[in-house]
Amino acid sequence: MNIVVTGASSGIGYECVRVLAQDVNNRVVAIARRAERLIGLKQLCFREYGNNITIVSADLSTLKTFESDQLALPSIDCIDILINNAADVMKKTFEETEEKDWEHLFNTNFFSVVRIIKYFLPKLKQSDEGAHIVNISSMAGYPSARKFPILAAYTVTKAAVCSLTELLAEEFRQYRIRCNAICPGAVQTDMLAKIFPHADGAVTPDQIAKFIVHFALYEKNLMNGQMIPVSRSNY
Repeated sequence: MNIVVTGASSGIGYECVRVLAQDVNNRVVAIARRAERLIGLKQLCFREYGNNITIVSADLSTLKTFESDQLALPSIDCIDILINNAADVMKKTFEETEEKDWEHLFNTNFFSVVRIIKYFLPKLKQSDEGAHIVNISSMAGYPSARKFPILAAYTVTKAAVCSLTELLAEEFRQYRIRCNAICPGAVQTDMLAKIFPHADGAVTPDQIAKFIVHFALYEKNLMNGQMIPVSRSNY
């Protein structure tokens, strides 16, 4: 399978790439801003599993990435799975959040997803078995979950990802492309440490990555347009 993972330089995305690389039949494209971490990831996967990782350093929060064609992958004719994981977080209430903060998080958490899907849509349409788009949202954006006032912009952008997922599931049905969102709760990542440095009960990145990879590979025929909460609590 040909698989693209964004936000692959750390946390959940990093571990998703490691899990996917264990299958030599997978060709994995790892995309992230931090080139040095991507190089380290590629070297690690090469030592442990083989040479089936392609790394692309790009900032998906800016339109310039796409205008300069930094993501061109001419050797890959189709994409079977796209895991949209790139995101950022900000610890501010609604009152504290300035317009530039909203713009930053919408560009990083929402418009990066819009751009990457639109960019790769022609290759997603070429998947023989029907492609699967998995958007990584958050329990913060899950409709009935507890909300934290200090995560105003993050919460709204992740909710937008859920709505986009529902829309694309219907619009892309004609192309046999499934689209689902996974909404993790607390995961032991650098992002969580920025907001809740003493959080308890968080799952590890490799635990949630194994769930995401299994879902992306094997559950697309069971669900479409769904938001799947994966949390030990209601937040």
